[in-house]
Amino acid sequence: MISKFVITGPECSGKSTLAEALAKTYNCYLVKEFARDFLNQLDRSYKYDDLLNIAKNQYANEKKMEKKSEKILFCDTSIHTIKIWSHDKFNKCHPKIYDIKENYKHYFLCYPDIPWEYDPLRENPKDRNRIFNIYLEELKNKPFTIIKGSINTRIENAQKIINQYLQIKKKN
Repeated sequence: MISKFVITGPECSGKSTLAEALAKTYNCYLVKEFARDFLNQLDRSYKYDDLLNIAKNQYANEKKMEKKSEKILFCDTSIHTIKIWSHDKFNKCHPKIYDIKENYKHYFLCYPDIPWEYDPLRENPKDRNRIFNIYLEELKNKPFTIIKGSINTRIENAQKIINQYLQIKKKN
């Protein structure tokens, strides 16, 4: 069984940069954020029902990459992100999104201590800390580590956790 890790957190908190760096460091696959490509191709504003489509495709992409992976897989977002997004934007979440189960070894929660960068898909430039606290609540019963600081510090701190998991797996 592979070790699957997710990089998560509020918008513009360094998730994709960290996910790409870790996948490169460990020479493994990365499940990219489906929502970004989907939303970039939409010729309208997204709607509540689009989030279920995004969740299903994100999950399907994860399952596809799990089959290709040998030891380790990184995911640049997850279903809980879509739940948080849905509740924050629409004050509700489709029940079928709750049916999708996550199975990560560890969550890396990126702290929004890096400067905000404009992106037409980003919606929350002023309340990243509020959203970060929603993530904290969502992850309170799951194995997670808050990742902050420079990109090098983030990579080093994530590697310490990942290497612990890989050592445990080697002993079994």
